[in-house]
Amino acid sequence: MNGLRGLVVTIVCLFVLLLTATAGAEELQNQRAAFSARAPSTKAGSHAHNFPGTAFEYAKLIEPQPGVPPRVDLNKAVEIPLFVNGKRAYGNLGTACDNRSYLGKDTVSGSTLQRHAGRTADGKPMPDVMWISFGRNSTVDFEKIEGSVQMIGYNRRTGATAFFESNGSNLRPWISLDEKTWRMRGVMPWINDPDEFNRAFVTPGRVQCVECHQAAPFITNDFINAAKIPGTDESVVPALDKDSPYYVIGGESWDMRTIHIEGNACFECHRVGMTTMSLFMRNGWDPNHHMPPHDPGSLKEDFEELLAAWKDGPENTAGCEWVIPPAGNAPRQIVGEDYPHKARFNRPDLKALSRLNTTPRTRPVSGWTQSYKAGYVDSQGRYAGGSEILHLEGHKGKLYAANSYWMEPSNIWYGGNTPKTPWSQILRLDRPNGKWEVDLELGPNNLRAENLKSVTFATDGAGNSLEEPVTLLIATAYSPNTQGADINVFVRDDGTGTWKKTVLLSGTGESGENNSTRCMTVYRDRVTGVDRLFLPVGLLGIFTGVYDPDVPGKIRWDKTPETGRLDKRSLAIIEANDSLIYSSGTKIYRRNDGPSPTHSMIFDASQLSKGPVASPVGGVRGLSVIPNSNGLGESLLFVWAPDSRSRSCVIRLDRDDNGRYSHTKEECVADLMSEYLSGTPVYYALAGYNNILPVLNPTTKEPAYLMGFECWVGGRQFPCWQGNDRGGFYAGAMYAIRDRNAQYWLNEVNGPATVEKSPLQAVRAYAISPFESEKGKVIYFGGFVADHGPSPNTAWVYKTSVENALRKDAPRPVRLTPEQSEAQLSALRQPYRFEYRDKPAFTIQIPGDFAQGKATGGSVFHAKKAFNTLSISISQAADPEQATKGYVEALKRVGNGTAEIVEQSETKLPDGTPAMEFVATWVTKQNARQTTQALTACKDGRAVTIATHTWEVGLPDKSFFFTLKFETHENTEK
Repeated sequence: MNGLRGLVVTIVCLFVLLLTATAGAEELQNQRAAFSARAPSTKAGSHAHNFPGTAFEYAKLIEPQPGVPPRVDLNKAVEIPLFVNGKRAYGNLGTACDNRSYLGKDTVSGSTLQRHAGRTADGKPMPDVMWISFGRNSTVDFEKIEGSVQMIGYNRRTGATAFFESNGSNLRPWISLDEKTWRMRGVMPWINDPDEFNRAFVTPGRVQCVECHQAAPFITNDFINAAKIPGTDESVVPALDKDSPYYVIGGESWDMRTIHIEGNACFECHRVGMTTMSLFMRNGWDPNHHMPPHDPGSLKEDFEELLAAWKDGPENTAGCEWVIPPAGNAPRQIVGEDYPHKARFNRPDLKALSRLNTTPRTRPVSGWTQSYKAGYVDSQGRYAGGSEILHLEGHKGKLYAANSYWMEPSNIWYGGNTPKTPWSQILRLDRPNGKWEVDLELGPNNLRAENLKSVTFATDGAGNSLEEPVTLLIATAYSPNTQGADINVFVRDDGTGTWKKTVLLSGTGESGENNSTRCMTVYRDRVTGVDRLFLPVGLLGIFTGVYDPDVPGKIRWDKTPETGRLDKRSLAIIEANDSLIYSSGTKIYRRNDGPSPTHSMIFDASQLSKGPVASPVGGVRGLSVIPNSNGLGESLLFVWAPDSRSRSCVIRLDRDDNGRYSHTKEECVADLMSEYLSGTPVYYALAGYNNILPVLNPTTKEPAYLMGFECWVGGRQFPCWQGNDRGGFYAGAMYAIRDRNAQYWLNEVNGPATVEKSPLQAVRAYAISPFESEKGKVIYFGGFVADHGPSPNTAWVYKTSVENALRKDAPRPVRLTPEQSEAQLSALRQPYRFEYRDKPAFTIQIPGDFAQGKATGGSVFHAKKAFNTLSISISQAADPEQATKGYVEALKRVGNGTAEIVEQSETKLPDGTPAMEFVATWVTKQNARQTTQALTACKDGRAVTIATHTWEVGLPDKSFFFTLKFETHENTEK
């Protein structure tokens, strides 16, 4: 489990700066003399001796393996930073700390870590050795220093480990604390003064350090990992892997066992120290909230299996064994009941286990296999993650996927804490049962690979036939910037396995999806005979390019759009009835070929419903071609989804003898879903993310058509993701199936959703397998839609046979019990608490479906939820009305100068504080229209404004505005 790694290497372990300075000549001479009479070295597995009586004698004993202990200078160490609600904090923070130590109830600032290079008593470098020193501050009363200084030495080649500690009265003669930050200061005695070294440090003695340092010498967690080697993002304390050797010099009789379960993902990266984990759990740590680091909770089922094995005993669990780590030249060993060094600590901690609610491990539904689960490191050391799979595409015998980091908390836009944040990727699968590899990193600000398509050119730009057709894999994305966005095109060189990036447009002047590049195709002009690549770009129009092997990316682009500006972004462009056909909002157009092409509207879907089309929803979606049942050319099939009340009705367009199209409404996905859920109301459905996939039914030998969708269902009687008390997004990955006679039925990826399964939430991509052994027999599905809340590593790909995908007798979902429904609601109602500690001090309960981001400008808080942004700002104002006017003026400054209040009313907070509710409209510098819903309250001459900024969709629930509460905090008094 990528996850338990933070757990396995974490409690009192250690340190940061790379120290390479050697001792002075006089110190070396003294050191050589002191070590002239060395005790015999200890080998792994030897029982020849116990720990010596003094720290100096122990230092002599260990020198051949991890060298000599370092000189600990806390002034040169790295302080472990602590945070409360993302802000640096000092003192005793109790349990309010973002990165608690979990070594007890309180977390105190001032601890330090340092990494030291290994060396012999003669000062020679030992490249395989590192030492970590940990200054652990646990002071409660500033006048009385409490804590410890620990040193751990480790030989990475042999696993030899040594532990030293100084605490309590041993510590105080050399240590002081900074008054404001409580940072530990001081220099500890070294081995050049044996008496002082013995006075300061003790050896482990009867205490088995492996009770905490169970799986590896070093423990890590959010507290330890916060200390970074200066100038880098590398933690001072390293994380070791599952094959790292480990034994303790002098601790040959210590209990070195850990449990191991074959096939359990928790053990893929490291050994698991259950006693260490239990210590943290007793202090409030929930592994599923932290592990694995890139996708907390994603290995919940594996973790539950681990807990059950720990509770029942490895000897009573199939596939589970006690193991001891490699040591010296000895490999890892399985040990049994005759293991002679069993210790009481290595038993299940029932108190810790009782803090977690465990459920039985679920097994994959028969017929479905998960091909990709986001959140791991591939064979080249690249992180493969993502919140969504947007596209699946077969290309030259391999399968490729485009992922997204939209609403992914590890991304810097949504609260990630490093510029090395994940951005969109193209993933590659080389064989049916292989592991997905990262083939392309799109780079900063490319949040979503919106398009991925394999296209073939048979002519050059003049219409001359190529010697051999050229097939290219192309991905597109847009990266926002202060000038709008850049439109980026990535073309794969299959010979080298590399990609070439070209910038089609730089600084578009448009924002958000007005830059969208959701579809493309190669089409041969019926008049000129030229193969052209057609790429719609948001509202800017459709750009075209021709094959040219002499330009970067092999596509020579026209810099002006062929169509001129579009009303809405295009979500589909296809070839049908010997013409190029594309959609834009409510309209479907046909290209009229020739040297100077024109474009004609062939259908306007606005007749199908009232009101404008919301751009994020789209209008005409999934436009695809099917045979015309009347035999007159080809028919068009699309999904009509105009707004936030969309029912995703499937519309068929049939062409008559005169080339005109008539429409027929076949089915509405929302109605099909309501029937699927035994009459449960479905208030919203969105289908047709890409194309409608044609497949050949192997049983009937007739075509069928698949379309994925998501839907909001009422009542919370079935498993849901996000939502509110009234309903939520159905947790299963649904797709509709249409046969040649326009009969429809529904199925789910991996069977019906249950509360035990991770939500899959939507099918948005699918592809027939490109592998020879599966071709025509297997379908790959991919998806998740991350618009609606924080989505850590929720991207997925499953596969199944065509027969299984088309089943009409697949299992159907079961209603939740009242207890299960209430449990889902309880989880949904868990907000996080934003606390502002300066004047005026206040707290706000932010709904949990807002993803925390970065503070910007005058805002002290910033969060996102789909198309909504939440901000909390502080300003000077005498009353709420003045503050409201000032806030609208601020909207003008950050926008294009246009902002006005459309509603406002006086109100009060629950404690009686005067406040103002208001709604304002404004326009960003990129000409995006925004609606802001806000509440302003005043205290001590300053105003707090909570606002949600919404782009073309309904306003969010504003109940959290009135959780604003002014408080008094000790540290607000200056």
